[in-house]
Amino acid sequence: MSKAVLVNDTFSWYHWGCNATSQALRIRIKQFGYELMSIPIQVVHQLHRLPQTLGDFDSIEFFRDHYRQYPAVINALSEADVVVVNGEGTLHRISQASLSLLYLAYASKKFLNKPVHIVNHSVYPEVTTTPRDSVAFDIYKGVYRALDYVAIREPISFRLMQQLGLPVVRSFDSLPLIVQNFYQPNRTALTKPQIVIAGSVSFPDERIPDLAHVMEQVTKRGYDVNVLIGAKSDLAGDDLRFVERLWAHTIDRVDWTLIEAQSLQEWFDTFHRASLLISGRFHHTIAASCLGVPVVMCESNTLKNQALAEMLSIASPIDYDVPEFRNVLSDRVDRSLSESRRDMTGRLEEWCHLAEKNFDGLRRLAEAETLGTNLARPVSTSS
Repeated sequence: MSKAVLVNDTFSWYHWGCNATSQALRIRIKQFGYELMSIPIQVVHQLHRLPQTLGDFDSIEFFRDHYRQYPAVINALSEADVVVVNGEGTLHRISQASLSLLYLAYASKKFLNKPVHIVNHSVYPEVTTTPRDSVAFDIYKGVYRALDYVAIREPISFRLMQQLGLPVVRSFDSLPLIVQNFYQPNRTALTKPQIVIAGSVSFPDERIPDLAHVMEQVTKRGYDVNVLIGAKSDLAGDDLRFVERLWAHTIDRVDWTLIEAQSLQEWFDTFHRASLLISGRFHHTIAASCLGVPVVMCESNTLKNQALAEMLSIASPIDYDVPEFRNVLSDRVDRSLSESRRDMTGRLEEWCHLAEKNFDGLRRLAEAETLGTNLARPVSTSS
């Protein structure tokens, strides 16, 4: 059986949306007949031997030194017949995590001669929609040109990479595949309508009082407010900070419930029961939207939420620096609460079709291997 290694596996990381998207990747890779190995995102974040120059990417000496420091990682890549990189939201700017992932992808191709696919991801060398003459763009462009298959999950990243002349494929995040194929809602009746709030990787302290004000207003209108966190492990630190700051600003003013989801089922059910989601999180917005729940979206640390708003045909994410943030948020919430839950059957089908594009490269490899195996079998001459 051929082996595939999933690099940057987010199965046990950050929040349940990361778990869901990673589960979808794992399931489909195995369905193509591959024995699956994994390099978790926690390992990627622990790699501190990073390229310092463009030349380091092509240096055999640098690669050998990387191997000496991280033999288990390089051995896993070496044993694999195909390297699948789960890019998700890791590939933006120049950072420890992005450089580690870019280097593992490039080294797998250049020094280990492996087919390398980067899938299920957004990519922003810099926070811009237009390529620039910069070290960041040079690094990303050089790495991506060397790879065998690149599937990008949203339109702004896709157009940005197209402008660099790269042969990229438009896909979508794999999370909707879990909704379509595995999620069965818990139909527990509610006594009051629910609003779900989730933070953002970049939710600023100065906007917490504005959010608290909106929470106070909706509770007066009869809504229960749930603040959602939770992960299989390694819970998002920014979620914990968000909750702590929210408690401090609402303890004497607003009644709300913290839901720390203990399972993916509970995470999805929290959205399913909601009348509205207020969030700056990409995966939370996808999950709620798959279930027809209206969304008020705030910005994230890249343009991925802007791209998601484009796909949903909804208002752009609210910029935290916008004048009168409180009024803008309040107005968006009022308008969204007047909306009915939408039938997302067609949209879910469309998103799952796009999500399957993450696997087209693997599908071709598996078909070629099957064809090669069949051709190698002796032809029977018995009558």
